[in-house]
Formats: sequence, C-alpha cells, structure tokens
Amino acid sequence: MAKGYIELMRPANCIMIGFAVIVGAAIAAGRGILGASITRLFSGFIVGFTFCAVSMVTNDIYDLDIDRANRLDRPLVSGRASVKGAYRLAWILGLTGLLTSAVTGIYTFALALFSLLVGVYYNAKGKKMGLPGNLMVAYNIGIPILYGALVVERFTATIAVYWLMVFLTGLGREIVKDIADVEGDKVKGVKSLAITRGARFSSRFAILLYLTAIALSPLPLVIGGVNTLGYGIPVALTDALLIYSIMVVYKNPSRENALRHKKIVLAAMFTGLVGFLLGSL
Repeated sequence: MAKGYIELMRPANCIMIGFAVIVGAAIAAGRGILGASITRLFSGFIVGFTFCAVSMVTNDIYDLDIDRANRLDRPLVSGRASVKGAYRLAWILGLTGLLTSAVTGIYTFALALFSLLVGVYYNAKGKKMGLPGNLMVAYNIGIPILYGALVVERFTATIAVYWLMVFLTGLGREIVKDIADVEGDKVKGVKSLAITRGARFSSRFAILLYLTAIALSPLPLVIGGVNTLGYGIPVALTDALLIYSIMVVYKNPSRENALRHKKIVLAAMFTGLVGFLLGSL
C-alpha cells in the first residue's frame, strides 16, 4: 500500500523540483552560494519537493475519472492507494512544506503559500480554464528561481528578469502545446485558446510572448553583475532555439509542428537555465 502512495508523489519529479530551488539559490547568490546556510538550502529543497508532491497527488485525485478510462495502472484506479489516503497525504505534504518555508522567513512562507494555492487550484479547476490555466503553469515553472533567491535573501532586478523570461517562454510553450491537445481537450471541456480562437491565433500569441522574452534577454548584461560569456553564449543559443521554434509554427501551426515545437522550447529553457547559472559565477 505504501508503494502506491510513493508512486502517487512521483519522487523523481519532486527531487528535480527540490534541486531546481537549489539552482535558483545558486543563480541568486553566485559564488556566495558556497557560504550559504546548509539549513536554508535544505529547507528550500524540502519545500520544492513537498509542493511538487502535493501537485502530483492532487493531480491524480482530480483526474481520477479520466484515469479510469485511460490509465488503469495509476495507484488510485488500481486500488494501490485510496482517495481518502491521497487527500490525507496531500495535507501532510502541504503542511510540511509550509512549516518548512517558515523556517527561512515570512517572504519564503508567503511565496510558498501562494504557490501552493495556485498549484492546487490549477489541478482542481484551472486545467479547463484555457489561458488562465496556462498562466498558472507558467507562473509555477519559474517559481524555483524566485523561491531559491528568497532562500538566500538575494532578490535582485536580474532575478526578476530571469523569472519573467521563464514565465513568458513557459506561457508560450503551454499555449502552443494546447494546439497538439485540441482533440482530447474538446472531450474534457477545456477552453484553450486553440479551441476558442483557433490554432493560428494561438501560435501568433505565443510568438509574441517569445519575441518579448528574447527582447528581455540582454537586460541582465545591461543591469550588470553577470558573467558576460557565461551568460551570453548559452542565452544566445536559447534565443536562437526560440527563433527556430517560431519558424516551426509560424506558417503551419499543426499538431505535428506543435509537438515538435514543444521539444525545441524545452531545450531552449534548459540552455537558458544553464546561462542563468553560469552568468552568476
């Protein structure tokens, strides 16, 4: 039975998000990360881990009917975990994360509380809301950077620009991803832009978001305090990948191109994160 609840949490994903908070702290602190409090860094990891776990567990709770039709191997559907037990686990994880976030101060607690509410609301209702749901996902994609910065108490204008670039890119990716999911989303009653306004409008809107993110990318160099080569080279590659992704969906925003585009933008987000990290050293 315990194995089923562990599977609900998807530990590999949670470890990745916990580590992303550490990366966010390293981006904010730069070389000062070596002198950062282990307690604060560990608490940041725990918050990232537990909140990701809450999101995974509540996702399976709210998707139970869908999984009964498509995912008979999932713990709640197969009976390896109960809905009541899943709710209890989500509460324990959420409270653990909130209490841990309070260890590092009121700002980390406030951001943790807000992010937890956004994540749970997305699973409960946001998935079917179209653009508002996309906004929730995009917000949470960049949260490890913001939260990591608050953990080491190094919130700067550059960190805000980093998060905004991630937010815009993540939002664009989610909007284009919906183009590939139109058929399934129609059945689920999802009001995505691709359904309500069409694939061409969705792709143009996403392209505008990408172009804005690209336009912001030189700002950290202008603000100063970043390693020019460490930041510049990976972020230039990121911009190039985003431009290529724009070309993929501009003329033909088909399902196939949307899926191809999704992979390209994921690679772009990875190289961008590498640039943020190297730029801080």
